[in-house]
Amino acid sequence: MRTATFQYFIIFLAQGHLRLEAGIDRPKGCVRMRNILEEKMKKGMMKVVLAFYILFCCALAGAAQQPLPLIPFPAEVEFAAGAFRLDEKTSLVVSPADSAELKTIAGILQDKVRTGVGISVPMSEAGMKAGKSISLELVSDPELALHGGESYRLKVSADGIRISAVQAHGLFNGTMTALQLLEAGKGEVPCLSIFDYPRFSHRGILIDPARNFLSVAMVKQVIDKMSQLKMNVLHFHLVDDQGWRFESKIFPKLQQIGGATGYYTQDQLRDLVAYGQARYVTIMPEIEMPGHSRAMLAAYPELTCSGEKVEVAAHRGIFTTTLCPGKPEVYEFLDKLLKEVAGIFPSYYIHTGSDEVAARDWESFAPNRELGENLRQKGNKGLQCYFINRVNQTFLGMGRRMTVWDEMVDCLPEGSRVQAWRSIKAAETAVDAGHEVVVSLINPWYLDYPEWLWKLKKVYKFDPVPAGLGAEKHKLIAGGEGCLWGESAPEETIMPKLFPRIMAIAEVLWSPEESRDWRSFKCRKKSVQKIFEDQGVKFFLYFPLGPF
Repeated sequence: MRTATFQYFIIFLAQGHLRLEAGIDRPKGCVRMRNILEEKMKKGMMKVVLAFYILFCCALAGAAQQPLPLIPFPAEVEFAAGAFRLDEKTSLVVSPADSAELKTIAGILQDKVRTGVGISVPMSEAGMKAGKSISLELVSDPELALHGGESYRLKVSADGIRISAVQAHGLFNGTMTALQLLEAGKGEVPCLSIFDYPRFSHRGILIDPARNFLSVAMVKQVIDKMSQLKMNVLHFHLVDDQGWRFESKIFPKLQQIGGATGYYTQDQLRDLVAYGQARYVTIMPEIEMPGHSRAMLAAYPELTCSGEKVEVAAHRGIFTTTLCPGKPEVYEFLDKLLKEVAGIFPSYYIHTGSDEVAARDWESFAPNRELGENLRQKGNKGLQCYFINRVNQTFLGMGRRMTVWDEMVDCLPEGSRVQAWRSIKAAETAVDAGHEVVVSLINPWYLDYPEWLWKLKKVYKFDPVPAGLGAEKHKLIAGGEGCLWGESAPEETIMPKLFPRIMAIAEVLWSPEESRDWRSFKCRKKSVQKIFEDQGVKFFLYFPLGPF
């Protein structure tokens, strides 16, 4: 048995080497060879051979082409002979040449190539010219248009790198692919062609400065790194029981009392929005209501049913002090506040939380009881449904839409999105009702939980689409998010908690489902992790006790 196993392994190595020398896509070639092995060997040394296989795929550097160091992995890749080598004579060209948006993209690429590769690439004001170049071109391309504005083509030849797209967002995505290739190869990139597009439109990260305030510099670092992974939504959990982080000109006591431990001025928030827009990251704010609102109510206690004074929460937990659904002045307050928030954040969706409402005084408040008599659902749940649907009128009036957590799945407001966090069943219920869903299940996409609990492989293997969902309903799964809640995430732990698991989530949300492969991801992760480490990202996972 040992002799036969060894012979199969030698044949496997030889076949793999020939395929790689022929220029076949390394990760797909590795998958094919793995399948051959699995068919040949059903027992005995299988695990040992597969272990050697993984080492072979990742380490065969001198004899053949290495796995493309790309996360997320593109939809389609074709290799050609030769390589492009970046040097000081390479120019950077945009077309149309007078596009300020394209020049911004080119400037970001210039900065990152200078710091990551050590070569300054000048911008050519004269357009295309003889010699090596990196070109960013807006084009008319029906196939790209079919896959949306984030799709792109990237072609590498000995003379340069050409990135084309029908919209600027696609060009930015292409530059991030080119950047990973350039940084991994220290300026040398194999000749190839890539056709790429996202699987989902919403590819997000949640960060939570409400519980642990984060500096503007840290928020920008998160935006920068997520954009390199083609993630495009920063879910910004700005308020909760423990803190209010949005400066309100209309209701200044919100930050004076609720934001005593730190808040963002409106100028800082506009700066963050612009920083994200330049990197095609939308910042979606979350203003929690009616629960998780103790910091708001410490400033304006008259918005509770009892009117009693409360303090900003000093510890984690679910608190019983909430906004009062039976007080008209609550809706007047929120209408003004939400319009002020929308004036800072252009995001089409604004999150209102609406989760974990544990009010104890609603049914003892006479106007609530009167209101409840005419509601389909009784008790606190009926009052909460009334509350969130009434607040939704402000959103509809602004031409915006609300996102809510899945506790509201049985009484969703018109036009709202659901964020499923407790179970995939909530996603199915929302889709059946015709609502879009963002999936971020606590197990395994809550990144405040330690990696020894939600391991990288488990994160990678999770898919946000419920099993058996039909093609038409599949379209209602907008995407997903990795959520990093702040109770146990002070600033110095943000990057170690995000990485490397956010790399896995990025690939799940971008790459075609049929092309995802755990072993291929492991091979590529090593190279891409080195790129981020060279940029200063810490991967050491510091979890005292996780979120417990």
